[in-house]
Amino acid sequence: MRILNIIGTSAYDTVRPLSYKDASVFLLCFTIGNPDTLDSTVNKWFPEIRQHSQNIPIILCGCQSDLRNDAETMCDLAKLKKVPVTAEQALGVSRQIHATTYVETSSRSCPRSAREAFEISALAALGKLNKNHILRTPLSTMNSRGKYKNKDVLKDDLRDRTRNCVLM
Repeated sequence: MRILNIIGTSAYDTVRPLSYKDASVFLLCFTIGNPDTLDSTVNKWFPEIRQHSQNIPIILCGCQSDLRNDAETMCDLAKLKKVPVTAEQALGVSRQIHATTYVETSSRSCPRSAREAFEISALAALGKLNKNHILRTPLSTMNSRGKYKNKDVLKDDLRDRTRNCVLM
């Protein structure tokens, strides 16, 4: 497996897509402690990926999930009138961009989670993800606005369908 970490600066906008042609899977990452990075996945990265690679699986990956409950992060974000990305928000974006699945990682609270994210990416690249890995939410668990009916349903869905070690 060859892994490329793509530079996101605009200076590389014309060169970066050249590396997409040989991709078997995209691990599209954002930082849970920085909600702007989730917005970038929707507004910049997903459109760029799909413009150059229409049928390649995308795994949406929330990094640093421990920041969701980190007091310093929450304080810094509160000054900007923001909060860390919730699992519900990330799952919504995952569905919006038709990601194959959503995973979360935290080297602090679950060192194996990054490895698991790569394992899931490898399975997606090989077309071997089974139903336990694929993100599917029954309509009966959603309300008319596409939100979970309650947090217990969200937790059950996350437990069944995402790979992480963070208790919510």
